Amino acid sequence: MTKADGLASDDLHGSDLPVSSNGLLPWAGRMISWQDFREGGMINKSIERDARLNQTLGFGEASFILSGKILRQPATAGS
Repeated sequence: MTKADGLASDDLHGSDLPVSSNGLLPWAGRMISWQDFREGGMINKSIERDARLNQTLGFGEASFILSGKILRQPATAGS
Protein backbone atom coordinates (compact mmCIF):
# COMPACT_ATOMS: atom_id res chain seq x y z
CA MET A 1 0.00 0.00 0.00
CA THR A 2 1.27 3.43 -0.83
CA LYS A 3 0.06 6.97 -0.40
CA ALA A 4 -0.90 6.89 -4.07
CA ASP A 5 -3.52 4.26 -3.28
CA GLY A 6 -5.48 6.83 -1.30
CA LEU A 7 -6.00 4.40 1.55
CA ALA A 8 -3.03 5.02 3.80
CA SER A 9 -4.16 8.52 4.70
CA ASP A 10 -7.45 7.14 6.03
CA ASP A 11 -5.97 4.40 8.21
CA LEU A 12 -5.37 4.76 11.92
CA HIS A 13 -2.05 3.51 13.22
CA GLY A 14 -2.47 0.06 14.72
CA SER A 15 -6.16 -0.34 14.01
CA ASP A 16 -7.33 -0.46 10.42
CA LEU A 17 -4.45 -2.37 8.88
CA PRO A 18 -2.55 -4.46 11.43
CA VAL A 19 1.11 -4.94 10.50
CA SER A 20 3.46 -7.10 12.54
CA SER A 21 6.13 -4.83 13.99
CA ASN A 22 8.95 -7.26 13.22
CA GLY A 23 8.58 -6.65 9.48
CA LEU A 24 8.87 -10.29 8.47
CA LEU A 25 5.55 -10.54 6.64
CA PRO A 26 5.96 -7.22 4.76
CA TRP A 27 9.44 -8.35 3.69
CA ALA A 28 8.21 -11.81 2.66
CA GLY A 29 5.39 -10.16 0.71
CA ARG A 30 7.95 -7.92 -1.01
CA MET A 31 6.39 -4.81 0.47
CA ILE A 32 9.72 -3.69 1.96
CA SER A 33 13.32 -4.31 0.96
CA TRP A 34 15.76 -6.59 2.75
CA GLN A 35 17.72 -3.52 3.83
CA ASP A 36 14.60 -1.91 5.35
CA PHE A 37 13.79 -5.18 7.10
CA ARG A 38 17.30 -5.42 8.59
CA GLU A 39 17.41 -1.73 9.60
CA GLY A 40 14.06 -2.10 11.34
CA GLY A 41 15.33 -5.14 13.20
CA MET A 42 18.09 -3.02 14.74
CA ILE A 43 15.58 -0.74 16.47
CA ASN A 44 15.15 -2.01 20.04
CA LYS A 45 12.03 -0.05 21.03
CA SER A 46 9.00 -1.87 19.63
CA ILE A 47 6.82 1.23 19.18
CA GLU A 48 9.61 3.07 17.38
CA ARG A 49 10.27 -0.02 15.20
CA ASP A 50 6.55 -0.31 14.42
CA ALA A 51 6.30 3.37 13.46
CA ARG A 52 9.38 3.10 11.23
CA LEU A 53 7.95 0.03 9.49
CA ASN A 54 4.63 1.76 8.85
CA GLN A 55 6.42 4.83 7.47
CA THR A 56 8.44 2.55 5.19
CA LEU A 57 5.18 1.02 3.98
CA GLY A 58 3.95 4.49 3.03
CA PHE A 59 1.80 5.49 5.97
CA GLY A 60 2.03 9.23 6.44
CA GLU A 61 2.06 11.32 9.58
CA ALA A 62 -1.74 11.53 9.48
CA SER A 63 -2.13 7.82 10.27
CA PHE A 64 -0.32 8.39 13.58
CA ILE A 65 -2.31 11.45 14.66
CA LEU A 66 -5.71 10.91 13.02
CA SER A 67 -7.11 9.05 16.02
CA GLY A 68 -6.90 12.21 18.12
CA LYS A 69 -9.23 13.92 15.67
CA ILE A 70 -11.91 11.25 15.48
CA LEU A 71 -11.99 9.68 18.95
CA ARG A 72 -14.09 11.27 21.64
CA GLN A 73 -12.14 13.79 23.65
CA PRO A 74 -12.62 13.89 27.42
CA ALA A 75 -14.94 16.64 28.62
CA THR A 76 -13.26 19.58 30.24
CA ALA A 77 -14.57 21.47 33.24
CA GLY A 78 -17.05 24.14 32.25
CA SER A 79 -17.97 22.72 28.87
